[in-house]
Amino acid sequence: MTIFLLLARYCWIGCCAVALVQQTRLLFGQSLELGWVEGAVFSGAVFAYNVIRTGPVSRRLAAISGLAAVLCFLNMPAAAQWTALVPAGIWALYYGAHTPGNTGLRSMLMIKPLAIALAWSAVTVLLPLPIELWGTAVVLAIGRASFIAALALAYDLCDREDDRRYGFHTVATRFGKHRTLQAIDAALAVSAACVALNLVFGHYTVAAALALLASLGACAWAVRKVISGVPLLSAQKMLIDGLMVAQFALVFIETSLVPHAAIVA
Repeated sequence: MTIFLLLARYCWIGCCAVALVQQTRLLFGQSLELGWVEGAVFSGAVFAYNVIRTGPVSRRLAAISGLAAVLCFLNMPAAAQWTALVPAGIWALYYGAHTPGNTGLRSMLMIKPLAIALAWSAVTVLLPLPIELWGTAVVLAIGRASFIAALALAYDLCDREDDRRYGFHTVATRFGKHRTLQAIDAALAVSAACVALNLVFGHYTVAAALALLASLGACAWAVRKVISGVPLLSAQKMLIDGLMVAQFALVFIETSLVPHAAIVA
């Protein structure tokens, strides 16, 4: 049981990333699949979030997942390989020369959540789609980035005390809990506006839009509950990440009940 819990803790972020990739497929009316792209997304996320940790489990897992990510990358289509270089480059710039020091993009107050949002949007929206569909996915990509930015700010709230102790500058340490929650609400509102635009453009059915809007409303409520009601930092972060899986689940249920609810490419 202990081994299972450890793997769940360290690999959960990879499951969340794959869930958002699959959500993109559902919104485009595509079937779910587990291929090289999904393998690269899962392994790459597990590597990126564990390689900066110092524990022996994290280090071993980072090494294994890093090798797996390279193997999957080499077997992806060429277009997907080029696309994957964008989030990889953002990740490389994120920490700068010192890991996990206060350098690189991580040290820039507003750039930090935006960098995370752009990387995740590229991975979970653009990577699983052929280039010819990117034009249709622009609004979805912006909405996804806004959703991830909200979760990144929630992460900063979880880390606020530790970041202050080590001198890391974040939105949460600079502006406090109340204003950070306002920023989270604003990011979720932008994501909701993108959902509405896709509905207006005829890309979403009413059912699809309602599923996504419900997930965003639930996110605003859940972040407050997690921050104030869950004592363990690791549990807080897993629950925040779980909001990605919850959004996928709502879209999956909606598309299963209403099969035609998908983006019109």
